[in-house]
Amino acid sequence: MPRNIHLATILSAHGVRGWVKLFWHGADPARAAEYKTLHTKSGQTFEIEETRMQGKALVVKFKSIDDRTAVEKLQGTELFVPRTALPAPREGEYYHIDLSGLAAQTPKGDHIGIIKSIPNFGAGDLLEIEKLNNEIEFLPFNEDVVQKIDFENEIMIIVPPKMVE
Repeated sequence: MPRNIHLATILSAHGVRGWVKLFWHGADPARAAEYKTLHTKSGQTFEIEETRMQGKALVVKFKSIDDRTAVEKLQGTELFVPRTALPAPREGEYYHIDLSGLAAQTPKGDHIGIIKSIPNFGAGDLLEIEKLNNEIEFLPFNEDVVQKIDFENEIMIIVPPKMVE
């Protein structure tokens, strides 16, 4: 089953002709038009006709939306693209969705749990690990903790902070 990336959220109407103000979760909102089509969780699709930056806000015209009322009904709608639509990450960079589901292990091979997500509460990325007893543990996602990411074997080798010397 293809993984989907939450790339944007419809914030509000922009004008009366169907333009949409988006909160863009991607790195560069100016590149939004490269995705061409966004979809909702339920499968509704929106084809991008035109984009422009309005200050720091991304404003988009979808082909299927021609008036403000239609946009207002869509406020809060989350928009996605398939993971395969994203460019390959650079060396040492990862998409969080690619890390979710990896088994977390110690360097000795002891199973710690499964990576559930990579949240950031303001002080840097964390690893959210669901342990075997269903407890959740958060560890810093940094070079001191993450020793190796092995996508082929779906494993992340981590050194929990109490083990760091």
